[in-house]
Amino acid sequence: MATAGNVRPLVLLFQSDTMEYAAAIVTVYEPRRRGVGSFFDLRRNLWLHSLIVCAAAVLILTASRTVGAAGNGTDLTGVFIHSVILVAVSYPFQTLFASSAMSAFSGRIPLSVCAIAGCFLAAFPAAILSPSLSWLAGVMPTGSAIVETRQQFFENVASRLHFIFFGFATLGPLLWMLLNFRWWVAHLEDQPPSEKADSVPNAIVTDETRSLQRKLPPEKRGRLLAISAEQHYVRIHTNVGDDLVLMPFSEAVGKVPSEQGMRIHRSHWISYDAVQALRAAGNNLSVQLENDIELPVSRSFSGAVREELAEFLPA
Repeated sequence: MATAGNVRPLVLLFQSDTMEYAAAIVTVYEPRRRGVGSFFDLRRNLWLHSLIVCAAAVLILTASRTVGAAGNGTDLTGVFIHSVILVAVSYPFQTLFASSAMSAFSGRIPLSVCAIAGCFLAAFPAAILSPSLSWLAGVMPTGSAIVETRQQFFENVASRLHFIFFGFATLGPLLWMLLNFRWWVAHLEDQPPSEKADSVPNAIVTDETRSLQRKLPPEKRGRLLAISAEQHYVRIHTNVGDDLVLMPFSEAVGKVPSEQGMRIHRSHWISYDAVQALRAAGNNLSVQLENDIELPVSRSFSGAVREELAEFLPA
């Protein structure tokens, strides 16, 4: 799989009899030798991108004087140190939670909603850890309260925890979305198909079909077999699995070249290369595809299906 610098997120799917899957994101460190040019590739180097984003966030917080040292908003050094601590604490949690949600729910929930929800959840650990580091560094704003002992510190934080959390839950997602969101969208879309995805010589690949594949989790991107409508979603079947994607059925079918397949039902589209058999039971038709997929043919499409797939009709 493609990596972003030395770190790549992998979606691990655990299947059981009672659950279709549960998604979890882990980070795998993969050292490799790279040249100077690849290190400065901002589009792929996670470390360089994160460094620039954190520096920009610190500058924004410092310049706006959103935070300050011990009630003294004019202390620029204290403002800077406090900003560094806030960004250093919140950014890893925000990136972990937001990118995990975007990877796990890609295609089912808008990526922006996933990212904001992840950043909101990251406010919980950040709001707990940040005051401790700020107090140790001597830059935690305490208002008029005197905080010299550990007990006084916990009492002060407990009385203002709701305000601290509110700051992380509002300003944090705003900065992350402003500085980070578009990079992660591009990174997730650049994930290649699964290694199990076999290529088909006569498959037609266009920018629109690539955009359709990018809506799937990386491990389910493969050769397109069928598209089925399920309420406001479409289920995209590939040779390595299927997944739900939030988009209209007509839009999904419109992204595939007409010569690659056909509609067999108001809710089903199939790829010609995936057809294995055409089953007839009285006046009812169904198409048998690879991967044990069988889809019904509606009466309004039966004539076109019989003509187009005549070679698969039983003798």
